[in-house]
Amino acid sequence: MTAPVLLRTARGEFDYWTEIRINRSIEQTTGEFTLGITEKKYKELLKQELQANDRCQVLIHGQMVIDGYIDLLEPSFDESTHSISVSGRDITGDMMESSAFLPNGELANVTILQLAQTLLTGYGISLDCPVPGEPFEKAVVNGG
Repeated sequence: MTAPVLLRTARGEFDYWTEIRINRSIEQTTGEFTLGITEKKYKELLKQELQANDRCQVLIHGQMVIDGYIDLLEPSFDESTHSISVSGRDITGDMMESSAFLPNGELANVTILQLAQTLLTGYGISLDCPVPGEPFEKAVVNGG
């Protein structure tokens, strides 16, 4: 049986969460997650030395819902409990926090697919557009 929620990284797979928050919305480009770990598995997770900026995927019943990075590992403890939360977001977060770049600030005679592929270069995001339509005469990025 597949674990309900799985965090997959190059350092291992983790599926023993006591708290789960996954936000995906058509109103936001970047999905995000926060997973809280159980007391008994806390030390096991720490041994794997997960770090911020580690590449990860979050799966629900085997279906990938987040493909991105760990942003924060936040431990919490008091006299009776120990916990840690792992939070992160989709790879699209990098794109959303960056400025658009076009060679010389503009492209001429490009389809929407060519324009999108140019803007996504370097982010590890790919896309396909079955009918890209007629080319734009000019696509321009305004500075700032």
